[in-house]
Amino acid sequence: MKLKLIFCLAILLAAACSKSDDENASPVGEWCDPSTGNFINQFITEPEKLVLEYINGNANCSPRIKMTLWNSQSVGYASPDTSQFALYKKYAAFYGDTAYHDVHILGANNALASPLSSISLQSDTNIDEGHQSGTPLNDLFLISYPRYYQYIKNGYKPQKWYNSCLLDSISELSTFKDEYLFEVEESFLIFKQQPAPGKYTFTVTLDFGEDPLTGEKVTVPPASIEIEF
Repeated sequence: MKLKLIFCLAILLAAACSKSDDENASPVGEWCDPSTGNFINQFITEPEKLVLEYINGNANCSPRIKMTLWNSQSVGYASPDTSQFALYKKYAAFYGDTAYHDVHILGANNALASPLSSISLQSDTNIDEGHQSGTPLNDLFLISYPRYYQYIKNGYKPQKWYNSCLLDSISELSTFKDEYLFEVEESFLIFKQQPAPGKYTFTVTLDFGEDPLTGEKVTVPPASIEIEF
């Protein structure tokens, strides 16, 4: 009797392991179910435009420019379209996002399908002698954004990812290069020092690498914002 029970359990285990990725995936709409095995919910394949928003500084926070990439095309597993779901799984496999087993506490995680190669920032007004109008200002800014790719490559650790330095660290904008799975809604350009009183128009330009699956080059028009200090 005992041997028979062990044999039955072995058959059930083999059947479960033989299921395809699609069979193991959560049904459409259950984006927060940890059984999906994916941390990223949508891969943004064709961002439409860059939107900038100025956020005033205070005692605890330096002034900053929030960057948001509006998307016109994306692929995600919450879509009822079978071909799109298959493409989503290919992006997930390419970036190694296949073993996540926690709830998406803060909602959907959307990231660029193509790498973001560089960010450049300029002003229409002289900042100081070393930073004239139209020249790069990257060394005057820090950048803060969630490091989704590093988090995934680190084995989704620590699990309380919203407190993780992997996702919330701040670094020099001048050293920014080739970021994979760049987050499209929660990235900030932080002023190291507030400019002298006056009105400035800052222009941000993003340069993208090729889509890893299609080989297509992504382009987004530069965006500008006027700020008065």
